[in-house]
Amino acid sequence: MIEKGGLLKQYASIGIGNTIQTAHVVGIIEIVGALLILVRPLGYIVLAFFIWKMTSEVLYPAYPFFEWVERGGSYGVLLGLWMMLYSGFNLKQMNKIPVVALLLILLVNVRCSSNSSSDKLSDAEVERLLTTANAYPHTMEAEFFINTEATAGKVYRQRLDENGYVTVQPRHTKDDVGQSLVHFTEKAAPYLLAKPDSVESIEIQLVKVGDEIFSKVISIAYSGDQKEAQVVYEVKIENPTPFTPVLRPEMQPVQYRQTTFTRSQEGWQWAKDYCECPQAEVAALL
Repeated sequence: MIEKGGLLKQYASIGIGNTIQTAHVVGIIEIVGALLILVRPLGYIVLAFFIWKMTSEVLYPAYPFFEWVERGGSYGVLLGLWMMLYSGFNLKQMNKIPVVALLLILLVNVRCSSNSSSDKLSDAEVERLLTTANAYPHTMEAEFFINTEATAGKVYRQRLDENGYVTVQPRHTKDDVGQSLVHFTEKAAPYLLAKPDSVESIEIQLVKVGDEIFSKVISIAYSGDQKEAQVVYEVKIENPTPFTPVLRPEMQPVQYRQTTFTRSQEGWQWAKDYCECPQAEVAALL
């Protein structure tokens, strides 16, 4: 119910999409079951929760056996109670314990736990939200000006014509001013991208220069009310193309991005916008 970060990461690791809603449903079921056992312990309810705890604790993504052993008390108590129910133990003796006092203890524990790290945004949740929004993997593109002599010169220096990706004319003549100097061959087709409506010029061809892949979270900083998180994360640039040295000669294989997440009743939401984070700022965070 308190949306513990480690538990949400565990749910995400086994393929559950809406981790917060799942945590709420499971929490409600377990609280109702605990209250039923507290008011009137019934053997089949105790047995059902014993089996549930035994199996669910095995799903930890790391060191599942040791996590299962560590939490033995969770289902050891249930097993002991179940054995007592079927061994003639007089459960009326338990009525001497004030039920109201036990409920107050439960509410205090839940209240104290609400101030824990459960509201925190986990690294796994950041990656899941970015991936679900199709932000990554991302095709990196660049504009290729096909009618400028500067571009023609770069193509010559990178020998794209010799490698069969283009045919190139070094300079305009008085008869073909304004015409394309660079023409793409069929070998270049896998790297040519369709132009969006915002790019109307026939002098521009969009070209793929690589794939941007989410790598890892560097830091997460929260606002005072814990409802907004500024995230700095690392991306890797993979699959450079023959056109990368021409259009992005200084492109670094590892880059950093900064973005914002906000927290609502539905959980953490991505603002769907990001910007580059300078290397100097990242170094200060590490």
